[in-house]
Amino acid sequence: MHHLRLQAQWLYLRGTNVVVQNSAGTETLASFTENGGAVFYYDNSAKIATDTNGIAVAGNVDMPDGAKVLLGDSDDLKLYHDASNSYIEDSGTGGLKLLTTQLLLKNA
Repeated sequence: MHHLRLQAQWLYLRGTNVVVQNSAGTETLASFTENGGAVFYYDNSAKIATDTNGIAVAGNVDMPDGAKVLLGDSDDLKLYHDASNSYIEDSGTGGLKLLTTQLLLKNA
């Protein structure tokens, strides 16, 4: 097997469908489709995909303590865990609304 070493400021891959595989060609790492989406794989299983709505994740999203999920134009809603406590923090205008057909709160 020959290895290709590229040293460039930019690398362009052009095609209608671009698939990145392992060196043996037995496992897909990523795929990109013109006018379609991008799919990223782990162990030949699709984990993150882009589509017309945004992104889709198959499996968990693991984040370390202190990392935050930020939502809103000004990061008005934050979801996070600081190693001791978990938070839903709303700092935007208006209120925090929970919309559901049934709300159950359980103390562990």
